[in-house]
Amino acid sequence: PPSSTRKYPVILHSSLAQGQLFRLLQENECLKPRVSTAILARSCILPTQSVALLILSIDDIYILKKPIAPASAETTGTACNGMQPPQLNTPMVKSVQEFIQLHRNCYILLCGQDITPQRLAALDAFQRRFFNEHISIALVRDSTECIQFITGIAKVGKAEIRAKLHQHHRRTMQQCG
Repeated sequence: PPSSTRKYPVILHSSLAQGQLFRLLQENECLKPRVSTAILARSCILPTQSVALLILSIDDIYILKKPIAPASAETTGTACNGMQPPQLNTPMVKSVQEFIQLHRNCYILLCGQDITPQRLAALDAFQRRFFNEHISIALVRDSTECIQFITGIAKVGKAEIRAKLHQHHRRTMQQCG
């Protein structure tokens, strides 16, 4: 079929089959979603592109710390708006490591509406943790942006995927900063 009417298969883990993301996938003219329990939780696979995505809330990657007393925050210099620096969520880190080991072309989509200083610090820690890994991390605001990202990957050729991701990442970071 012509590329304008082609439906690209998307295999979604059953953990993502409830809610707005799945509904938007079903409504999308370019995507043909299928649900499976045989893939990792929170993952999505585009088999025609040989690409796997792990879809996480940015709040899932770190553990919220208690506020620091104002005097100690000033003296230690480690506070993030009166909060201790974020600690990465160890079970989530292990899940991401497993995902990376299973998939050659993988992307992590971190969903979050408001990028607070705490979330930005968590994103920085997450990127540093996986700096030497062969993954790309993208920040999306909501399910709609997530679907746009998935559709973009499905439509472009494999060689163009990384360029599209970097373009999206630069645009998102400019909006944050």
